Amino acid sequence: MDCPSCPQAPLEEKEIAANLLADVCTKCAGIWLGTGELKQLVAAKPEFLRDVTRASKALMSTQLRCPGCSGRMNIIWLESTQLELKTCPACDGAWLENRQLRKLRGHPDPAPAPPPPPQEPSRSDSLISNFIPSVSWSVFGVGAVASYFIFIGVLMYAPPKLSHKLPRYDAARAEPARAEPARTEPAAVEAPVHRGPSETEVRAMVQAEIKGALTPARKPDIRSAVDDPSYASPAVDSRVALVVGVEDYADLPAAEFSTRDANAVRDHLLALGFPPRNVMILTGQDATKGRLSAALNSWLPKHADAQSTVFFYYSGHGAPDPASRQAYLVPVDGEADDLADTAIPLKQVYDKLAALKAKRVIVALDSCFSGLGGRSVLSKGVRPLIPHMSPESGSSRQITVLSASGPDQISGTLAHEGHGAFTYYLLEGLNGAAMDSSGAITVDSLYRYVKPRVQDAARLQKREQTPQMLSDADRGFVLRR
Repeated sequence: MDCPSCPQAPLEEKEIAANLLADVCTKCAGIWLGTGELKQLVAAKPEFLRDVTRASKALMSTQLRCPGCSGRMNIIWLESTQLELKTCPACDGAWLENRQLRKLRGHPDPAPAPPPPPQEPSRSDSLISNFIPSVSWSVFGVGAVASYFIFIGVLMYAPPKLSHKLPRYDAARAEPARAEPARTEPAAVEAPVHRGPSETEVRAMVQAEIKGALTPARKPDIRSAVDDPSYASPAVDSRVALVVGVEDYADLPAAEFSTRDANAVRDHLLALGFPPRNVMILTGQDATKGRLSAALNSWLPKHADAQSTVFFYYSGHGAPDPASRQAYLVPVDGEADDLADTAIPLKQVYDKLAALKAKRVIVALDSCFSGLGGRSVLSKGVRPLIPHMSPESGSSRQITVLSASGPDQISGTLAHEGHGAFTYYLLEGLNGAAMDSSGAITVDSLYRYVKPRVQDAARLQKREQTPQMLSDADRGFVLRR
């Protein structure tokens, strides 16, 4: 990786605290803190943030590029330390310049050099500077004495017409001098002594700042026209659904609007006639690998029978495995660097769904698996690749799969609608826009409605996204009339 501030300057991994490695620029000594390393830095050295009391959220963008994902970084303003901190909104990394590190540690920048001592004036300058004031005071004194004697002469020798008009001092009539009131000095008030915060107060401020940084910001309340179904079908006991939405990951960037996607899909499935007792939804901290595996291994087999229509929906991050080129679904506790132990292979999901005693299985995936961004993640140091996404022939006989994008593309969102682009047009189609000439909405008519609209929305964002029908075992199935 290269330094975002110094072109062509490499970053070298060094230990900046006990058991904490970070990438340090060989030229400017700035530090790049990757995912989670800033939290570790605060935990290892709390004194770094002892003067931080409040930090506002980043609203300004900068031209600097993230060394990790090459995305444009934002600026966070630290109020109490008067520092601008560059952060990456995609990978949660942070860039600290060398001078910022000194200030966060409590070491101020070196003091400026003292001014040079005043030079001794020369003898000629000293004589001139002493002579001019002496002459000025002499002239002033002679003028004052002359004026005094002229005034006395006027009083003594003035003619009667002038002298009787001049006021004369009469000691008998003179008013006694008024005694000025004694001045009383105000009592001295001891100025309050302003002391710095105590160690306990500093520790409390640091803990409050860390808690604020770990607490996700409240998301704006967005409502879309597709959130509420415009139809209602009678419940059918043979319909079963598993809905998963993973948005706020423990150690990965958020998959925006995935929770809203899952909640809206659940509401539409209920309107399609899926009984509430037959619909399981996993979102937030419930969408762990253990709970998702339990739903696939135990819950679905117990609720599905030979007449069942099973609907599986997933919205969240996908990831490719560079060794096996397999695609993975990443649960809330998943790690991009350890997919085998923390994520679920997409092939395993297909196999579990194919093993059900169900009449048909419909799968909708609003995710991507290329590692290029969007709703996909990639292990550090691995290049994006094209994974295997289609179900194998043995498991595709009763499975119909709708995917949000191709294997080498990313799945984007519609921020103004608060949904993934694929999910938004899927729900809009179910609300009636995807009806065919017979007045029915089938899997095929829904796909033909969604595909061109997602493509157009992606091109407006200057990217490519083409939904796929990876297996069409039952594309003519009627979802609603």
